[in-house]
Amino acid sequence: KARESKGIGATVLNFSADKAKYQVGETAKIKLPETSQGRALVSVENGSRLISQQWVEFSKTKTTFDVPITAEMSPNVYVSVTLIQPHANKDNDRPIRLFGVVPLLVEDPKTKLAPKLTAADEWRPDSKVDVEIAEENGKAMTYTIAIVDEGLLGLTNFKTPKLHKYFYRKEALGVKTWDLFDDVTGAYGGELERLLSLGGDEAEDEAGDKKKRRFPPVVKFLGPFELAAGAQAKHEVTIPQYLGAVRVMVVAGQQGAYGSTKKSVFVRQPLGMLATLPRVLGPDESLTVPVSIFVMDESIKEVTLKLETDDHFEIMDKSATIINVTGLGEQIGFINIKVKDKLGKGYFKFTATSGEHVAKSEIYVDVRSANMATNRRLMKTLQPGDIWDTEVKPHGLSGTNKVSLEVSSIPPINLEGRLQYLIRYPHGCLEQTTSAIFPQLFLGDIMKLTPVQKDAIEKHVEAAIQKIQRYQQLNGGFSYWPGSNHYNSWSNSYAGHFLVEASKRGYFVQPQVLSSWINNQKSIATSWITGSEISELDQAYRLYTLAVAGKPELGAMNRMREATTRSNTARWLLAAAYQHMGLKDVAHEMVSRADLKVDEYSQGDLTFGTVLRDKAILLESLSLMQRWDEAKPLADEIARELSADRWFSTQTLAFSLISMGHFVGQGVADSTLSFDQIIAGREIEKVNVDKAVHLQTLTGFPDQGSTIVVTNTSERVLYATINVNGIPRAGEEQSSRSGMAIKIRYTDMEGDRIDVTRIRQSTNFVAQVTVRNHSDFKIDNLALSHIFPSGWQIHNPRMSQGEDDVLPAVDFQDIRDDRIYTYFNLKRGEEKQFKVQLNASFSGHYYLPGVHVEAMYDATKNARSKGKWVNIVK
Repeated sequence: KARESKGIGATVLNFSADKAKYQVGETAKIKLPETSQGRALVSVENGSRLISQQWVEFSKTKTTFDVPITAEMSPNVYVSVTLIQPHANKDNDRPIRLFGVVPLLVEDPKTKLAPKLTAADEWRPDSKVDVEIAEENGKAMTYTIAIVDEGLLGLTNFKTPKLHKYFYRKEALGVKTWDLFDDVTGAYGGELERLLSLGGDEAEDEAGDKKKRRFPPVVKFLGPFELAAGAQAKHEVTIPQYLGAVRVMVVAGQQGAYGSTKKSVFVRQPLGMLATLPRVLGPDESLTVPVSIFVMDESIKEVTLKLETDDHFEIMDKSATIINVTGLGEQIGFINIKVKDKLGKGYFKFTATSGEHVAKSEIYVDVRSANMATNRRLMKTLQPGDIWDTEVKPHGLSGTNKVSLEVSSIPPINLEGRLQYLIRYPHGCLEQTTSAIFPQLFLGDIMKLTPVQKDAIEKHVEAAIQKIQRYQQLNGGFSYWPGSNHYNSWSNSYAGHFLVEASKRGYFVQPQVLSSWINNQKSIATSWITGSEISELDQAYRLYTLAVAGKPELGAMNRMREATTRSNTARWLLAAAYQHMGLKDVAHEMVSRADLKVDEYSQGDLTFGTVLRDKAILLESLSLMQRWDEAKPLADEIARELSADRWFSTQTLAFSLISMGHFVGQGVADSTLSFDQIIAGREIEKVNVDKAVHLQTLTGFPDQGSTIVVTNTSERVLYATINVNGIPRAGEEQSSRSGMAIKIRYTDMEGDRIDVTRIRQSTNFVAQVTVRNHSDFKIDNLALSHIFPSGWQIHNPRMSQGEDDVLPAVDFQDIRDDRIYTYFNLKRGEEKQFKVQLNASFSGHYYLPGVHVEAMYDATKNARSKGKWVNIVK
């Protein structure tokens, strides 16, 4: 062992080649040390196979041999030499076997392309330019062209791809060589070890251009194009309104030959412009927009600045803004605008003119409301032949109103209102992300989907799958927050359950993601014992999800079945797991003496449980076992709860909608419905649907309101619901508190209180939010929503915290353009303070929304401050 651990030692044969690099067609001369006896086995090998081999006899006068270089040796080969001396009459003390390897680098000119790029050294913005492409040696090639902002490339230190170097980089030796000479008596020479560090990426580490520009980036990709041998090609490219430099990159390939080239081109003109706006704006706000004018020609003495907008904005300056130029460099002009009562993506077009010189800039800005959408409902039970004629008036800002009509042959479940709540819920932990999308998998079982609805659902599900996969940890489980170690056992099962069901319905889920999650589930399931920290319900749900995935853990199921299960919900879930396995007798025997009662939940339940959620689980189990007589009353009860004007958590809503989807899709034999509708005075429309629910968004419904007429033309009772969804005007919310208190204090950087209703532009200041738990118990899963005025900018607290400004213990913090969401827990009587540094960046009149904190799974625990208008002055 001591001898073998020496590594490179007496058995190494040192030899060399006459050149460092060879061209195809040349001959490599390999020189070995002088030896008086022995013969050598010479082999030429590459990354995957043996190319050639030969025996070479050696003497004192012959110590070299030749290796002809061929095309198959590109990009490199290894010459391996095993020199063997006679076992008897050996006249030296070297081992009878010496071994060595030397790499030969090989270049094949036929594998190289030399794209030739011709372009002007300078382009003007907002113009059409020509790019000419050729191959220096007249070879044919296929190529693409990329034109990208140098500032954007500098952000990631992006280098122009060197295709030939990449595809023909040095390869590792892939042929293994071994023998038994070390075990031959008297042949000691040490252990053969790796002699060289072979292969790997040897790309150059060029120093990239680190400059980062604040102008909008240019990214254009053209191709692929075919270029015939000896030909040239010209491409016309439109350069947008942009100032800076772009890199033109060409990469080419043809039958194993590769090449690339690049050129940096300045984009400039005598007159440039950059307008600066907040990232978002709000209704009824007003601001002064600074526009920077860049003058690079001494003949420019005056610039006329104009602004065009869409119907989201009103320009307060009726005439054009004139800027008197005092010299080369940057000049600033100002334009006053007001935001109208309309949400959506607004458009600005700035134009600066001076004689023949024109500069333009286009900017899109989201006009958003800090308020959440609210939903109002009108409901009516229609007997056969009944007519419902009602006036409907939307209540939201222009562009936010959505009116929908829901008609069902089953008791109403407020499908539209509940789905919209899940979809628009602003927080994004694993449970809430899963709840927002899970019911959409089963919408087709309840209602007839239009092509538009099908397309929207597919996009939502695919996006959710991609997002949830990013929550996965190394052990296969899913974290509660992205990128954190916070873990919740129930939400882990819940997310995996969704991925399994999505996969069954044809959506692509990475197999490794599912297999890792299943292995993690099995590991936890098999280690569970009665009375452990993991609850019976949690374990039953885990076993159920494994059964749904087709990977049941039967041993753990049997142990739990034999134990005394106190949770009625867990017993039904475990029975459903057996049902999934096809063990119907076992499933029915388990629940033969069980009832449909569920227990009340205490605060802080780790399964996010509620009475309604557990009833939905029971309905799911009953539907799976096809016990329709017991399922029907439970489904009616869940429907009544969903149609009531009550708050439910995301977990409760999702499970309720999923279970209703299964029940309606399988347990309702005849669910057809027919009715006539007249929307806003339009022509009568007859509707016949073979599903239990018809849900229709009434496009083009006027904001000022109109009538909706529904006539039941079927022979059964129908339930009609009109949902009116919209975002109300800012300033209507009031301060409130229930079990919690919230206090907001604004200070300067020295800690002195300031009045933010009037604050000077460019001022740095701090917002302090204190949240206190006044209830008699601990409150988990709190969400603090802190939304800021459009004219304020957030200094990311992760970047600016000092030693005395450490963020208190939180589960997760989500920082966005105009808001911060913070998630944490509070013990009884505990308070936590959160600070964020802000800057008053844009002069104007803005709305400061109230700060809101709530328990995400118990809406009775919340607090809200009142919003107000603030001003930033020059």
